[in-house]
Amino acid sequence: MSDDPNGSETYAVYNLTPNMWEEPWVRHLLAELPTSRYQILDLWSPPPARPRARRLSIFLESLIPGPLRPTRRRLGKVIDPHDYSVFVYNTWGLDRAVRDELSKLLAHYERIGIVSVDEPTRDSKEAYERIAFAVRIGFDAPKYDGTQNLLVVPLGVPKNFVPPRSPKNLTEKTLSWAFLGEVKNANRRNMVMQLERVRGERFLHPTSAWESDDALRGAQYSDTLANSIFVPSPPANVHQECYRTYEALECEAIPVVDTVYYRDAFDAPFPVVRPDWEDAPELLNRLLDDRESLERLYEQCRIWWQQAKRGCPEKISALAARSC
Repeated sequence: MSDDPNGSETYAVYNLTPNMWEEPWVRHLLAELPTSRYQILDLWSPPPARPRARRLSIFLESLIPGPLRPTRRRLGKVIDPHDYSVFVYNTWGLDRAVRDELSKLLAHYERIGIVSVDEPTRDSKEAYERIAFAVRIGFDAPKYDGTQNLLVVPLGVPKNFVPPRSPKNLTEKTLSWAFLGEVKNANRRNMVMQLERVRGERFLHPTSAWESDDALRGAQYSDTLANSIFVPSPPANVHQECYRTYEALECEAIPVVDTVYYRDAFDAPFPVVRPDWEDAPELLNRLLDDRESLERLYEQCRIWWQQAKRGCPEKISALAARSC
């Protein structure tokens, strides 16, 4: 903790899982929070080879008095929480025992913040309620409805995203739609089949797996999105929200989604089609034929993303200030 020249408190930020894809977005989100430093405290751990055995060991450890628990003692050697500190982590890389002990440890302080990337909703609602403020990056869930001092912000683009070399406005784009990613499950195969009925040039590049060798990367990927009017963005493997939606926005393409999640969670203006994508051709063809409506939608999506990038850091700073 330190003081800024104006006399207000500044936060020390500690990233516990530095291998996270969202770290550049985290840094952007915290840009308006008065901070003294951003420090890496690496507690990243791979998934256990034997999950049931790990759950049993965590339960047995919970029977030991708190100060004697091995996890708490190891945690105490790495972190030194204090008022006006913020802890950042991705729950995919933070062991459950560490999450449990961290929650209990942070509850002893009045001015603690958490910034969590938690796709499988492993965080407990109580963990957020014990601290001054919490931010969930993406993955809004009913489990956390009504939690005070909790802000959910969009997922954002991942750390490997490269901006397009040749940004294009709407009139310069030559592709009606583009999809680069896995087309292995029935929903995505049906999506592609339906989108073949959309007029105009399209670009389809199926990949064998997430981050596989046959994926297009870097500017080659983002240039393709930037040259597309629409980018279909079906749900990710675990949650409805996915990086592709925000990569499309960053390339000034219009995400097309098959869930009301974005609308309900973030009031996003993206076109929503049915989960079977059967109404997608009619909707997209109608927009392609109605230039005025297409330009209005394009501008709405562009402005929404600009406002999200500008407004979310301001909201986080205001949330932290209200907790003081």
